[in-house]
Amino acid sequence: MKTLAKQLDGFYRVARGGEVPEGLLDVTSQARVGAYQRNHLLNRVEALKASYPILLQLVGEPFFEAMAAAYVKATPAVSANLHDDGADFDRWVGQFPPAAHLPYLPDVARLEWALHRAYYAPDVSLFDPARLAEVPPDAVGQLCFRFTPATRLLTSAWPLFDIWAYHQPGQTESPPVNLAQGGGAVLVCRTSDGCMPQVLTASDASAIEAMLAGATFAEAVDAAVALDDAFTPGPLLARLLSWQALHDIRLAEGVHS
Repeated sequence: MKTLAKQLDGFYRVARGGEVPEGLLDVTSQARVGAYQRNHLLNRVEALKASYPILLQLVGEPFFEAMAAAYVKATPAVSANLHDDGADFDRWVGQFPPAAHLPYLPDVARLEWALHRAYYAPDVSLFDPARLAEVPPDAVGQLCFRFTPATRLLTSAWPLFDIWAYHQPGQTESPPVNLAQGGGAVLVCRTSDGCMPQVLTASDASAIEAMLAGATFAEAVDAAVALDDAFTPGPLLARLLSWQALHDIRLAEGVHS
């Protein structure tokens, strides 16, 4: 007798289009398997459409559906929650031969997944800048900043912000995207107005990358100054606060206030 776990695994394989294992289903049930297979495929494809609306606009619905269907058939779902489906879709897009002539698509997919995960990230308290007044001046450089779970840093050879802005609903003022202008870095944040990418300078991105990795504020500033000796941290800190990207601070280990 098959265990429940083996029965469920077999049924899931069948729902994905696999062969029906011997003894799993009776004759009547086997005749109805096609409905489950179609629903499984369509539900996951529709979820990918919802997670990647800009990709959908860029390639058109028939192309996207074919690309998404191929992904679904090759990639098991990671959970029963469709919001979790598609985390590695950027990798698939980059390896999908019919999309090879659109080399920016994988990075657009990375941006869209970051926005998707930012939307569903858990709520946390936001950092109160008044707390900085409690830190002795000689200890500010030893602060470590913690970012909200919604915050993600992305770098790309393509102008991701311009691509995102051009494809927003109701957008009529953004000029056509010039892919030749090159890329840069964006910080995906979730504010009270929603989730969106924020454009960063190279020095800002370097500082934020260091901060996300656990570096002290002084180390982050050094990383930024290495790229731009005119960098000052005050404006960046103000932007991070306005973008609601910061959650908490702590002093580096071994440092006492």
